[in-house]
Amino acid sequence: MDRRVRWLGWVVLALGVGCGSSPRAAVEDAGSGQDLPDASVAAAEPAFEPVTAEALVARVAASTCGALFRCCDAASRQRYFAPYRANTRLLGLASRFPPADEVACTDLLEDALEIVPFGPWVQAVDAGLVGFDAEAAGSCLQKLEQAACGPALAEALEDGRCFSFSPPAGGPVQRSMFTRTASAGTSCRALNDGVGGGLYGTCNPAAAFCCYERPGSTGCALSNDAGVGTCRAVSAEGSACSLLPLQLCATGAECSPGTGLCEVPPTTALGLGSACVGSDFSVLGDCAEGWCDVFGTRNCEPRKALGAACFAPDECQDGACTAGACAVNLYCAAP
Repeated sequence: MDRRVRWLGWVVLALGVGCGSSPRAAVEDAGSGQDLPDASVAAAEPAFEPVTAEALVARVAASTCGALFRCCDAASRQRYFAPYRANTRLLGLASRFPPADEVACTDLLEDALEIVPFGPWVQAVDAGLVGFDAEAAGSCLQKLEQAACGPALAEALEDGRCFSFSPPAGGPVQRSMFTRTASAGTSCRALNDGVGGGLYGTCNPAAAFCCYERPGSTGCALSNDAGVGTCRAVSAEGSACSLLPLQLCATGAECSPGTGLCEVPPTTALGLGSACVGSDFSVLGDCAEGWCDVFGTRNCEPRKALGAACFAPDECQDGACTAGACAVNLYCAAP
């Protein structure tokens, strides 16, 4: 999971477009920038039962709710639905969260997912703006349906490459069932899948972002009322980038506020005791073990034992921080 915080997200949040956080400008984008599979791959025997784009929302809702009521207690289901309840696009459904039973859950999730995040993806597929990989969708559904209760199911529910409500991190981590190939000059639409889904839209995020024009203004806006724009070329590593006027980096790169240039963040595996953020909070690498104590030692620290004081689950050996102390992780461990 990409734990870097992104400063562009805070600015976008303030402008009412989405959410995120960091000292660098990067955004989570939401789908694959890879080419569509060639004919030899498409003709191969599917490893999983394919799922059509038209059936995707209903299948995801049914499989998710089946898993939630198979493995998750009421507290776990409250936790799972918390991001849905907090999403401003779903305020009209707020009174229905959390659902009382599996049937109500399936009906509610179908309604919610049609709005965010998957309905707009399917609409883009129907419009020919985005490609769809039915086998990848089937693989994600199988993972969700067959996951054992506990950590395996938690991983399946939170996998941004599949059906997590939260968007994938961007770069190589994309929604595996969708493929965006549109280049600069092509018409694009916004996607309700995190900040990056709106900013890159249906454009290939490795090559372009969705430039939204507004009457009476110049340059690219963060959004417009129609949610329709034109793909504009992104900046490559080492090239200039900015928020105003809007000029995004290719997915996986971040716009450094210090230099105004696109930089690829380091992914060096760091050992315990190694510095993981600099004095300016720039990312120095990824902790191979333990967690990055960003606001304390700024080093990779070993995870804490049960009962130790904590602020976030990642600090704890069992991945649970309850009432300020590391606890046994009971998330979706049993109904």
